[in-house]
Amino acid sequence: MEKLILNFFNNIEVVFIIVAILCFIIPMVYTSIKRKKRKIKRDILDRKTIIADSGVASRLLLILFLLVFVIFGIIIIYLAINKSENTFNMVFGIILGIIVCAIPICIIINSIKTVLKVSSGNYVIILDELKDKYYYHDRSYDGDGVDMSGWQLYFKDYFKTYNKYVKFKDLKEGTSYKEGDKFYLVFVKGNSIPYIFAANEYTLSSSEKLQTIEEIKNYTNLEEYVLEINDEQIIINKERITKDFFNKSQKQTVLIDVAITIGIVLFAILTSFLYFNIFIIIILFLVFALFLIMTIIKIKYLLTINSNIKNNNYEIKEDEIISLNNRLNYSDSNKIISFKLKNYKKIVYADKKYFTNIAIGDKLYLVFVKGEKEPIKVYNKKNSILE
Repeated sequence: MEKLILNFFNNIEVVFIIVAILCFIIPMVYTSIKRKKRKIKRDILDRKTIIADSGVASRLLLILFLLVFVIFGIIIIYLAINKSENTFNMVFGIILGIIVCAIPICIIINSIKTVLKVSSGNYVIILDELKDKYYYHDRSYDGDGVDMSGWQLYFKDYFKTYNKYVKFKDLKEGTSYKEGDKFYLVFVKGNSIPYIFAANEYTLSSSEKLQTIEEIKNYTNLEEYVLEINDEQIIINKERITKDFFNKSQKQTVLIDVAITIGIVLFAILTSFLYFNIFIIIILFLVFALFLIMTIIKIKYLLTINSNIKNNNYEIKEDEIISLNNRLNYSDSNKIISFKLKNYKKIVYADKKYFTNIAIGDKLYLVFVKGEKEPIKVYNKKNSILE
């Protein structure tokens, strides 16, 4: 057994080269060739294509890569049982070996289950429209030479129904997608994240059937998004305006700024004790000063607003809605609403849950505080009474 282990480690470079070719290089070449063909002629979207082009097949190839870790785990367990000098080392080695084995085995089992589900037709396909997309940069991988950036894709029915977007890692392909493009979204039984296929690159097989967005709930554990509605009748006065302005979001912003400022101070003190470097101390001081100034400005702003409301230095104006949801990103449309008004010339944004029964021609109350050009609060006249 020892000779086998030694041979394994002596040839580990060869093992990883073979695994890299099978698991990474070949799938990349295959994907590139397939993509070029799809640009010329659409591919047929069926079970075979879903497995091949969704990444499921690539995950199966990763089994070889994961098996290397399973072997490592088995070696650790073997050495722990046969070479440990005491009980503690043996138990620790066995537990570590089991963990090293268990994680890749779980991934392998999940990959195989997904393939079996697709092969047996245990999935639904819907046709949806791309309404919005945002590029995101995964900064946690900065400096590691691994780019985990990608796109957040917002599909019309999927987002409206479940308030979810789809992460898409292919930067080049994602750049070519535009608003209005149609996509096939494939939901495999038990998976909450769909596989996406551009409709201009694939033609749905005659053996497949399109389903509605409602069918998804029978195949995933997703919960439908339900907007919290608040249409209570309120009396607008100083107390109410103060309470609504100093909401949870405002308080959290101040607390976060204060916490960051204190954290920088503590980190600077700890750094000066462990490793004193004047350059690092200066950088930390400048960052501290920046956050301190931002925090002071925010607190001063809130205190000024509070003082003006308390001293009746505010005005409530009535205005009429002439248009809804102007300049509103689709990704915000589930929770935010915007208004274009007759007299106030700027777009006003508000929490959608307070304006679910609003329509063009309805009236709003806008609260303006002394010194502020924009309203600090907006109220639905239907649900509000001026004190």
